[in-house]
Amino acid sequence: MIRIKILILVVLALLLRITFALPVVIDPDRSVEPIPDARGYLLIAKNLLNGHGFSMSESHPYEPDYLRTPLYPLFIATIRKIFGQNPCYVVIIQIIISAFTPLIFLRSLKIIGFEENLSLIAAYLVAVSPLLSFLTALLLTETLFIALLFGSLACKKPLVRGLIMGMVALVRPIAIFGPILLAPFHKLKELPKLVCGFVIVITPWVARNILTSGKAKLSTIDDVHLLFYHAAPVIAEAEGRDLYEVQDSLSNLATKEAEDHGEPLFAVYRRVAIRSILSRPHRYLKLLIIGSLANLIPFPLGHWTSYVTGQGTEELGIRKALVEEIAITISRLQIYKAFRLLWDQRLRFLGLSGMIGLILLSSIELTFILLAIAGIFILKKRRPILLLWILYFLLLPGPYGHPRLRAPVEPLILIFTTATILFFLQKVRRPNLWKPRGETLGPGGHQNLSHQICHTSSKGGRGRI
Repeated sequence: MIRIKILILVVLALLLRITFALPVVIDPDRSVEPIPDARGYLLIAKNLLNGHGFSMSESHPYEPDYLRTPLYPLFIATIRKIFGQNPCYVVIIQIIISAFTPLIFLRSLKIIGFEENLSLIAAYLVAVSPLLSFLTALLLTETLFIALLFGSLACKKPLVRGLIMGMVALVRPIAIFGPILLAPFHKLKELPKLVCGFVIVITPWVARNILTSGKAKLSTIDDVHLLFYHAAPVIAEAEGRDLYEVQDSLSNLATKEAEDHGEPLFAVYRRVAIRSILSRPHRYLKLLIIGSLANLIPFPLGHWTSYVTGQGTEELGIRKALVEEIAITISRLQIYKAFRLLWDQRLRFLGLSGMIGLILLSSIELTFILLAIAGIFILKKRRPILLLWILYFLLLPGPYGHPRLRAPVEPLILIFTTATILFFLQKVRRPNLWKPRGETLGPGGHQNLSHQICHTSSKGGRGRI
């Protein structure tokens, strides 16, 4: 019976992801051209295959790139070398990886001690997640990143977990503190093996950066984000200036300082950004809260707009950093202006079918999120660790909020969603659980009730959270 459920799980995930990717079959460039990050990954892959090194330059001299970490461009380059230049081949491989990710997730839940009932339902929700299915159709890191992230949990040996988490960090540098996330699943004596595996994988890339730039860094993307998406919104909000004008101003200031002092540009980016943030800490905190909440926006509107229209922000003449602009307008309590920006910069380009799709997919994701929020108060097992992982990925990007940044922990959020679903199923099937014999629900009643449901099992193991 379990094999049939697993087969259905994979087939369901596969069909949904193929459905999202159908426009790519008609227009392969739709998975690349509208998305700036995708164009960057593809350009590096082309340069690797043409012998120009790991570079985002389009012509000679091919300067080394330090913004991107290497594994995803290498992933694209390998597929192009084996199958050909069509971006469809990358999307097909991503569909296969993403279709089996629910299975990887299912095993990881079993390894860390969750009951079969909850694990299987959560895996099915991962299979039907609109956010994860949609991102599979784009040449972005999320599909590979999520598969490896939960692959690190799906094995027990600390050294192997460290090796896989090192690969995760080489897909996206946000996983640089991955060993800390894995530490709660290990005994103290196992931690050296975990860290050793992680260091073994990332060391060659860090060594390459030291030799070519003199800096022991995994990536400089954090310096760029700190200046353009952390510091710039703070100044724009405080001084009532246009966000893009502030970004240009800070870029020019950092470039001049770097030239005057003979320092690496990205090091100056960080210094200028920190100086700007520390001069207005209360404003930064306000934008940080708004930006972090933006990670809970149900569906990536900018990516959806580009995918539906087949055009990027430059072709459509719209702004890129819309979330930051809206965060600034909301912080000024200009709610009408925020909605106007949303319409002018995104919604008006979608057309009827694009708008219907957005509403449907956003409604599903919003339901998942709301049920997950309720599930935080229901699920007890591993709750602190799950929240640690979720908050790590949601808060670390700062004011730069985006649904895409939620994708790595979407499966963990769906664990809480599943807990709520099972909780209400118990109410329907066994209503007496809501009022246990000899007990009344007082101030502590909810906690006792959820604990009872989490640990009560009926015949066949049903109802266990």
